[in-house]
Amino acid sequence: MQLLIWLTISDKVFPKERLIIWFHICTLRPFYIGAFMPIEKFKTDVWTTAGARFNAHRRLRNKQNASIFCISLLSLFNISIVIFEILPTKYNDNASLLFSVFIIMVSLLEFSKDYATKGERLHVNAMAINDFNKNLTLHQNLDQALLDEYQRIKNSCAENHEPYDMELFRIQHRKIFYNEDSDYSFWWRISSVRTNNIVRTYLIYGILLTCAVGIFFFQ
Repeated sequence: MQLLIWLTISDKVFPKERLIIWFHICTLRPFYIGAFMPIEKFKTDVWTTAGARFNAHRRLRNKQNASIFCISLLSLFNISIVIFEILPTKYNDNASLLFSVFIIMVSLLEFSKDYATKGERLHVNAMAINDFNKNLTLHQNLDQALLDEYQRIKNSCAENHEPYDMELFRIQHRKIFYNEDSDYSFWWRISSVRTNNIVRTYLIYGILLTCAVGIFFFQ
């Protein structure tokens, strides 16, 4: 019922379509949502979802690579402290223990989040959605069967992309989604999205490595 109310008040539904919806509600006649969504808009939605999931796959892959790099560098620092006795003797044990804690933290984070598996699932699902989108060229009208198939493909993946994965895809295709933005407005938009993406992907590793470098060189 809430969905029906949204359909009747949403700006995305044209006035003529609202009247049709009310007619079906009042006469208790069945209808499906796809009847009020143009096929071209549906194709765009499918395309953007596939693009967002490809971006999510790349983000998780970058996060996994950053995690491996962080563990490798921390291990190198830890081994160097023990073998070459770079720090004063009284600091060696404490520094080595601290680096070991950092390594355990990153390893547990990597294990619990399982970025590689999640990224692969999203990549496979994005490929399936992309294939579905290519097949849409054979259809001139949108029907319930297409909607159900699209939902089935999306739901087959246990993972989902983040909102900024979708927003990143949109700014990658400015002429389609943000063609009316001024250069200044678009610059703020893209800066915000990319900064958010970098912070969410690399912040924890940057903090740990900064602490490690500080201990290693300035102790």
